[in-house]
Amino acid sequence: MSSLATFELLKWTTSQAENATLILSGSAPPSLSIKDLVGLSSDQATTSHNLSLDSLSLSLGRIQGSEGLRKAIAALYDDTVTLENVLTTIGATGANALVFQGLLKQGDHVISLYPSYTQLISLPKAITGAEVSLWKPDIDGDVNSSIHSLENLVRPTTKMIVLNNPNNPTGTMLSPQLQHEILKLVHSHDIIIVVDEIFRPLYHDPNTHLPPSFVELSDQSSRVVVTGSLSKAWGLAGVRTGWITTKNTDLFTELEKFKTYTVNSTSLIDEVIATEALSHRCRPHILSKHLGLAQQNLDLLQISSMSILNFVGGSGRARVLLHLCSFQLMVAPSTMWTFVGD
Repeated sequence: MSSLATFELLKWTTSQAENATLILSGSAPPSLSIKDLVGLSSDQATTSHNLSLDSLSLSLGRIQGSEGLRKAIAALYDDTVTLENVLTTIGATGANALVFQGLLKQGDHVISLYPSYTQLISLPKAITGAEVSLWKPDIDGDVNSSIHSLENLVRPTTKMIVLNNPNNPTGTMLSPQLQHEILKLVHSHDIIIVVDEIFRPLYHDPNTHLPPSFVELSDQSSRVVVTGSLSKAWGLAGVRTGWITTKNTDLFTELEKFKTYTVNSTSLIDEVIATEALSHRCRPHILSKHLGLAQQNLDLLQISSMSILNFVGGSGRARVLLHLCSFQLMVAPSTMWTFVGD
């Protein structure tokens, strides 16, 4: 019998979506089509050819993922990350599940960032029996306070710290200083750190110096694992392609072994689409499109909606007070929102 609780957030949003006039609960841009990918490409003929499936052999793919896709994923990071550090998965949810199943066992202790995506808190306990503690960083961004509270949660049995950066649901980002302090902490206690970076690299201000990926701050001795997918920043949730990236060869080998016993390989059709979407022909134009849409909607939020909500932005933070029931607006129940009406 599964010990997993019902995924109430997903259940609620799914049940309410049909009756909502406007939906504010989504956390991804509008989905792209194959036609959209071709239209966004800087070389439409090549993209159209690469997305043609007529001659694709529907064989079993490589366990690690295709070389072309892994190269494209590695290019999302700095040049310290190579295709040998990348393992493809079935979405980021599949990546996270694989990490928990492959690296945790009963009796392990896990520290999960809170608030965070439900899977990152519930799944370690449900599928491995690990005990989970919640870390709540200082809301005002005080690094010393945040690290102190994190270190106080560490036990002799602590095996893993799980983060979500940029954060879902708050939109906050861990500062570079806090990133470095967390890495010092996990190194001193020999703890694995797993970071779901699914919203990277879509940021409102691309000109600002932004925190690097945790994997870029690691080396081969670091027990750092990051996950991602095409769902959020890229608007390609239907392409069930995600990935695990780590420079630690021992962790990579263990995860690759576990993937062999579970899903073996991912869909070749999905990998073809993912490879082209992350190519130099499409990648910058997808991000530009989605950043433009996000900025347009942010302007609407700040200018046009002040009569029904109070929005406070800056430093990646968002705190919203809403009284929206009479407007038929669908807002997901979450620690991001504080309701002030019935």
